[in-house]
Amino acid sequence: MGFGLLLCGYFILTLMSFGVGDYSFAAYIIGSVVMANAALKLKDYCPRFAMLIAAAGIYLLLGLYDVAVFVDELFLWNKVPVGTALTVTVDRIRFFAEVFMHAMLLWSVVTIAADVEEDKIKASAIRNGVFTGIWAVGQMILLIFPAIAAYQNQVFTKILLLVVLVCYILNTLMLHACFRDICPADEDLSAPMKRSRFTFINKLNDKFDERSAKALNESIAYGQQKRKAREEKKLNKKNKK
Repeated sequence: MGFGLLLCGYFILTLMSFGVGDYSFAAYIIGSVVMANAALKLKDYCPRFAMLIAAAGIYLLLGLYDVAVFVDELFLWNKVPVGTALTVTVDRIRFFAEVFMHAMLLWSVVTIAADVEEDKIKASAIRNGVFTGIWAVGQMILLIFPAIAAYQNQVFTKILLLVVLVCYILNTLMLHACFRDICPADEDLSAPMKRSRFTFINKLNDKFDERSAKALNESIAYGQQKRKAREEKKLNKKNKK
């Protein structure tokens, strides 16, 4: 369906880029491509996922700019424009791109979860939106009043860092729940995956296929149970009348 790819893309774009520091451009490029591919698949089920393609495009451009700066500094070419004003502008674009990406992601998940009546996932997306909003407001305060970043041994910045990490982890868990519980009823798992000459890759693929099949069966059974409950409810209402 695409949630597996979206989970991978989000993980690379957020937690991995957060961890690799100066080499975050690699995570931006890879993560944005994976996320765009996932959004292309998911927009067939919920058109709002198409907005993630635009967010991924912004991340891709930011990653390519960072690559250009990195290579320019490495070979001392001095061809790529840099400077304090440009750095501030790029950082602000990066911030707004992240807010936009999270807003579109959570809005899309709320919509599709509501459509398939996955109330827990919907509630998780709304909760994550609150955490994301807190982080966004805090980051806006730092952008408008940069002196706060140095206040009391950078306590505000450290708290904000913890909040954004919590956001990343909660969203990763939410996307895993989407991958586990939201599957189209007509998804075809019958086509076998091409076998690799490497045994460990085949084992990983087998585990993934087993997990996907289990998730699909659980989703189908859950959907049938929901439909049966709705039909019984309608029938009871008719009998009362």
